[in-house]
Amino acid sequence: MVIDMGEKYLVPVPWLRVEGALGTVPTELAACGLFRAMKRGESGEGSEYFKVITDGLGMSPEQARARINKLRGLFESEIWEDFAAPVILHANGVYELRDAHHRVCKMIVDGHTEIPVDLNQVDPMWLAFKDRLERIYSGRRLLYQPIEHPEFRDWEIDRSGRRTELIKDWLVYQEMFSVNEGSAGTAWDLGSCTGHISRMLRGLGFSVIGVEIDDNARAVASYCNWIFDSLVSYRSGDLTNETGVPPHGGGAALTVCVSVLHRFLGQGYHQLVIDRLKRMVQETRVFITDGGAVGDVSLNKSIVSFETEPYMKWLGEVTNREVVHIGQTEKRDVFALAKPGILKK
Repeated sequence: MVIDMGEKYLVPVPWLRVEGALGTVPTELAACGLFRAMKRGESGEGSEYFKVITDGLGMSPEQARARINKLRGLFESEIWEDFAAPVILHANGVYELRDAHHRVCKMIVDGHTEIPVDLNQVDPMWLAFKDRLERIYSGRRLLYQPIEHPEFRDWEIDRSGRRTELIKDWLVYQEMFSVNEGSAGTAWDLGSCTGHISRMLRGLGFSVIGVEIDDNARAVASYCNWIFDSLVSYRSGDLTNETGVPPHGGGAALTVCVSVLHRFLGQGYHQLVIDRLKRMVQETRVFITDGGAVGDVSLNKSIVSFETEPYMKWLGEVTNREVVHIGQTEKRDVFALAKPGILKK
């Protein structure tokens, strides 16, 4: 079942699919090969494309000539100014073309990276997904973290992707990634929210565990696994319980804990969070966090300021870890802590 919509907007080419003899495939693979061959002047008899449609599709030479001549007329024509391809939006976020496949392929070959679509119908599961997102912020069209899908093009974003890109660029510079899924080691994303950082870490080859206490945010992150084909394991928990932190002696390759610590340190969980924080920093190869600004915390009769610089200096000293400033986002500085000598300068 799908629901009629009747909206028009631009969709990036990678999100479009066409149902054909090969099943549901990227639109790029549908008729673009023919139009590219035409552009190169290589679509006549004796060409590789002619051989493909006669041998592969079982057409006679006469049928192949008729097909190519018909599509050549379309290839040489102009696309109407008010053209919009009719699509269905499926539950996994993919737009399926219902018609105009060849016109869309012509636009792709002509260099268009976005295609105007007429959103005819939407799967109810997708609508329920968007509804859950709105419930996180009491009906506001707001994302705490970006979700890179055309449906959210006009939603407000509370946190830009700047922090995620900052961490990603630094990890790549440190050569902490792998082209093979899961082989970069285990990474924990504490306070994973809707999974923006978790998905980035998965893309770098980590086996990722995301921890989020909010049920709606965690459900959105799990749904995004499907949309972005990202195998991240999510669980409920936070820094105040054992399920919310890496297990003792777990030896994670990476732990990311951003926009989390200041909330608990400001709610009276000082000693508990500090003890777990120290253990996590000591037991993970690289620990990434950001500085909060929540006042002072009494510890061993000394005062530890949780303003960024003193906080990170203290954390490095009590855990015997090198502290590296990764960069600055709109609201906070981001740091990494690691055993001395293992990070590139």
